[in-house]
Amino acid sequence: SAGWGALSASVKREVSGHGGGLESSLYYSYPIQAGRFTWVPRVGVVHSSARLLDYYYGISDEEALRSGLAAYAPGSATSPGLQIAVSTPLGTKWRATGVVASQWFGDAVKDSPMARRGAQNSAFISLMRSF
Repeated sequence: SAGWGALSASVKREVSGHGGGLESSLYYSYPIQAGRFTWVPRVGVVHSSARLLDYYYGISDEEALRSGLAAYAPGSATSPGLQIAVSTPLGTKWRATGVVASQWFGDAVKDSPMARRGAQNSAFISLMRSF
């Protein structure tokens, strides 16, 4: 974090024994103060390994026979994302935050017979109280 914004990176490994694989991400954000509101646009990418995507989006030959979907073995994929958050205090102890985000899936996810769309959109609102 510096005057030019914030850079965040992570590498995650699946350890529960359900598929395995890695996911890494890199995001850049820059907070903008506008009166009582703090706006934080964020842009970045998530890279998922073939092993991780196979667990979530792959279809084995046996699963294909049972489900009627075509067998599918994905490779790795990089998915870009965009997010905007806005936050404002509500008095001295409360804060409201809203977030709207979109992530566009890489081809390995989009091409899966289990994927319905090529993107995921989400939104949420939160209230926080400090003690």
